[in-house]
Amino acid sequence: MMPTNERIKWLTLCAAVVVLASVSSTLAANPADSDQKGPVFLKEPTNRIDFSNSTGAEIECKSSGNPMPEIIWIRSDGTAVGDVPGLRQISSDGKLVFPPFRAEDYRQEVHAQVYACLARNQFGSIISRDVHVRAVVAQYYEADVNKEHVIRGNSAVIKCLIPSFVADFVEVVSWHTDQEENYFPGTEYVVSQHYEEDIHKAFVIRGNSAILKCDIPSFVADFVNVISWHTDQEENFYPDTEYVVTQYYDTDVNKAYVIRGNAAVLKCEIPSFVADFVSVVSWHTDQNEDFLPGSEYVVQQFYESEVNNEYVIRGNAAVLKCSIPSFVADFVQVVSWQDEEGQLYGTLDEQQGTVVNQYYEAEVVSEYVIKGNTAVLKCTIPSFVADFLRVEAWVASDGTEYVPQDDFVVNQFYGADILMEYVIKGNAAVLKCSIPSFVADFVRVESWIDEEGTELRHSDNYVVNQFYEAEIMTEYVIKGNAAVLKCSIPSFVADFVRVESWIDEEGNVLTFSDNYVVSQFYITEAENEYVIKGNAAVVKCKIPSFVADFVQIEAWVDEEGVELWRDNASSSYVVIQSYESEADNEYVIRGNSVVMKCEIPSYVADFVFVDLWLDSEGRNYYPDNAEETVVHQFYQTRVIDEFVLRGNSATLKCLVPSFVADFIDVEAWIDEENVEITRPLADESMVVKQFFESQVYDEYVIKGNAAIFKCQTPSFVADHIDITDWIDTEGVVPQSYSVNVMDESILRGNSAILKCHIPSFVADFIVVDSWVEDEERQIYPQADVTASDGKYLVLPSGELHIREVGPEDGYKSYQCRTKHRLTGETRLSATKGRLVITEPVGRVSPKFPTTLTSSSFTSAANDSLTLLCPAQAYPAPLFSVGPRLISGNDIKVVQYAANHPITLLCPAQSYPMPMFSVGPRLTSGDESRILKVHMEHSATLLCPAQAYPVPFFSPKVTAGDDAIKIPKVLMGHSATLMCPAQAYPVPFFSVSPQLNGNGNQEHITLTRVPLNQSVALMCPAQAYPVPFFSVGPRLTSGDDSRTTKIPLSRSVTLLCPAQAYPVPFYSVRPKVNTQNKHQFIDVELNNNYALLCLAQSYPTPAFSFLVHVVNKRREKHSNLPFVEPVGSVKPKINVQDKLQTREIGQNVGFALLCPAQSYPMPAFSVPPKVGIADELSNTRTVLGASFSLKCPAQSYPIPAYRTDW
Repeated sequence: MMPTNERIKWLTLCAAVVVLASVSSTLAANPADSDQKGPVFLKEPTNRIDFSNSTGAEIECKSSGNPMPEIIWIRSDGTAVGDVPGLRQISSDGKLVFPPFRAEDYRQEVHAQVYACLARNQFGSIISRDVHVRAVVAQYYEADVNKEHVIRGNSAVIKCLIPSFVADFVEVVSWHTDQEENYFPGTEYVVSQHYEEDIHKAFVIRGNSAILKCDIPSFVADFVNVISWHTDQEENFYPDTEYVVTQYYDTDVNKAYVIRGNAAVLKCEIPSFVADFVSVVSWHTDQNEDFLPGSEYVVQQFYESEVNNEYVIRGNAAVLKCSIPSFVADFVQVVSWQDEEGQLYGTLDEQQGTVVNQYYEAEVVSEYVIKGNTAVLKCTIPSFVADFLRVEAWVASDGTEYVPQDDFVVNQFYGADILMEYVIKGNAAVLKCSIPSFVADFVRVESWIDEEGTELRHSDNYVVNQFYEAEIMTEYVIKGNAAVLKCSIPSFVADFVRVESWIDEEGNVLTFSDNYVVSQFYITEAENEYVIKGNAAVVKCKIPSFVADFVQIEAWVDEEGVELWRDNASSSYVVIQSYESEADNEYVIRGNSVVMKCEIPSYVADFVFVDLWLDSEGRNYYPDNAEETVVHQFYQTRVIDEFVLRGNSATLKCLVPSFVADFIDVEAWIDEENVEITRPLADESMVVKQFFESQVYDEYVIKGNAAIFKCQTPSFVADHIDITDWIDTEGVVPQSYSVNVMDESILRGNSAILKCHIPSFVADFIVVDSWVEDEERQIYPQADVTASDGKYLVLPSGELHIREVGPEDGYKSYQCRTKHRLTGETRLSATKGRLVITEPVGRVSPKFPTTLTSSSFTSAANDSLTLLCPAQAYPAPLFSVGPRLISGNDIKVVQYAANHPITLLCPAQSYPMPMFSVGPRLTSGDESRILKVHMEHSATLLCPAQAYPVPFFSPKVTAGDDAIKIPKVLMGHSATLMCPAQAYPVPFFSVSPQLNGNGNQEHITLTRVPLNQSVALMCPAQAYPVPFFSVGPRLTSGDDSRTTKIPLSRSVTLLCPAQAYPVPFYSVRPKVNTQNKHQFIDVELNNNYALLCLAQSYPTPAFSFLVHVVNKRREKHSNLPFVEPVGSVKPKINVQDKLQTREIGQNVGFALLCPAQSYPMPAFSVPPKVGIADELSNTRTVLGASFSLKCPAQSYPIPAYRTDW
């Protein structure tokens, strides 16, 4: 269908030959007469006509009407089409004929042109759609098919190459082979090929599971399925059916050698090929004794207990041990002790302790203290009764008894003293009352008494009345400038004195509550201004700056004495000038609107406005008149014909002449049946009901893939039709699926993301509804991220985000619950995901998971979006967003008065929160100051620098008397030294470890201890912070050498008797038993073998193997390093699994299971190897042709192949 704007163009260009009439005029001139009507197309030409120069073409256009319409062919520019001899003709029946022509007669303006058919009579005219005519000159061309190289059995895509100059007119209709096979588009073909399936032999140990694979050639693998298996014994096996093979087996119990009385563990050896289906139900002895699981049995055995001799110093406590044989130790307990006299101790019936009554004496050690100091007396109690005695009271020489529950203070005479302080007159003085230290804890100052007997207490404020004089400094200022006078008050009373008022030399008192202005003589001046006559002039009154803040203009006086006042509401001043207004001539097409402008001189334009208009006939036109004046003009409306496809929407336009368009509204439409169609109200709508059918096309998809159905709705109702639901033959197609949650490895402290893996063929209908933690806690998605509990967050995509994982998170399991959007079915994931938390060793740089390459997120415009960074590192990575400004905050200009402070807000935003800083700076008057301070007096310095953040001040200490001070202290007395250095923050003082300086008496102390007895030594060194003491490892005299005899090939645990502080670290160098030093193992070529390092040490040794490889071609030695894995649990092997022997046939493959266990799980690897038959292979191929080589090497992980030519 031709666009509306193109039809308007056609109608405009043909206005000279087409008679247009409005609907209303047509109805008025022609009353209902069915015999007369406008033209209607019976056959409209198609949009595009392509033809060859050898065939030519005819374009037919037929119409009907009364009278019969005239057919005219026109171009796109509206000009009529004429005959071109031999190339273009218009037949009598209205056909546009293009006869065949030679190639050299081709003319673009004829054979590559856009035409249209116009049918007209006296009642109207119609124009067809655009007809794009294109003539093609017949040319010779050849289609070609390129060779395609594919691997046998793969799919091949063959392209038909058509020359570009005929590609628009040529299409592929069929394919043909040299064997006369035909292939047509739209038909599916499957090439039937002969193939043979093969079953590889699988070598397994008897009783193990075997997996047989049916090898199907890859070129038919997509079309062939395994439906059953068959044996040579006519046994049939079908998928989804479980089969168990009944096999004969024998169980065996290995011999266990144990020391008499020890516990023995017997193992029932079950062949591995039935181990999953066989369990132990009972044990039986050769004496017909039965043992069932879940029951406890104790073997009654004879034993003897023994008490070892203990040697102790008289008066010391002795601990006797009852030695019970280990094989009954778990079932025997000591109920009582009996001495050689038959006396029982600690029987179960007597719940009391037995204490041996011994004679002892307590002693008070003399203490020497300085008079007035505190003395601590110790009551020395013999150690052998110290655990059972406590001090009840102390008795003085005068019989006074002191009980621990009472507070006692010794009344001593003391005298308080006031130290003399030297201060500068007027400065504040601080007097200190010196109280002897031995009573300082119990004495406080109640009040002070001066020499006049005046008592000063803490509750009163006292100020010393001192004479002082205030002084005013002389200030020199430029005449007219403001002057600031300062009243200098002596510093010693500055805190208590303030300025009440000022008095000038004339006795005038100036207080803070009044505003005072100094009256000064000044002259104002009005500068001359040069302006063009009639322009506005601005005259400025110049006022001296020194009075500008206090002087304002009251009025202006001209040379004639007329005063002009500012802001006078009753009168305004305008200079009366002569001016003329003019109305310019306007040329306009008759019937169009015209706008007349009144030209007013610019110098009075601000004060003159148009009051009314007056035409040549004396009529007045007022603006904003209640009665609008409109010129009545004759006009006609027209409705243009619209050509639309049946069923499409049509929009009819009512053309109103532009000169009345602003005043004309369409009230209603009237059709040819006189039905009036008015404009619908707000709650009404007019829709033409039409019959339509929707259709769903068949879709071909591979089983299991997702299919998308489209509902085809006719375009003429598509804007008004919505799909509300789909109905299939059985409702919704149920498919079996399962979702899984995989384990995720994460560094401790990082954030983890668990993903719910949903099969792709149902992914569009499955959403994650929630997550389940340990089958108890439900974690639901939240629209507001900030509303989460901070630990768990379900992302919009369904992943579970766990922040800052710790060791406790590794014991939890997670499942995702999904919901089908169509059926509403919910189900839990088939597997539970866990977090494999790795303890980081050292620093780990941030890195992304290898499976994550890129992610795309779709968000509405101007909406915020939370992005999750999956990077992991140790320490946990910090994410940052660079500071940035909002687009409207790039540049802002703030105006403020001079010398006034202003607060500027930095609109930059980032994460972490940006740190705004202002460099430290001093005000102009604070750059240099000199303060004089008396020797040995303190002074507080204020740093006037300002910055943000708050600046960090660090003062310097001058080398006064505090730099080096040497205190004098009596020998043998302690002294407290105060560090006079001051800083901010407070400095940290430290004192190196030192001993008291009594010569060398305390540097070396000899302590006599009985042989084989332990003693605790106290280190007398003192320091700040508290010193760290260490004692070198040492052995007691009896532990220097010990000999332990053990049976050959038996292990023994040796205890290192060395003691030290901190606890010593023991190490045992690697060693190998004598019988294990040299071992020779014969291994088949190209077979794997596990070597066990028999060396043992503490800490665990890092070991390497020296492998001696011998074959017919080469003999070499190689060192294979083995690095100990890093993890929370190192790999280890059970004792019974260290050595295993297997017998296998020659050239038979077998699988070795590594019994090592660790956390994280150890990674096993198999080096790449090639079978003997596959070491050398010859491949023949055609010269210049490509071919594929398959590498027969196998390993775990899968080997990476590289080709060398």
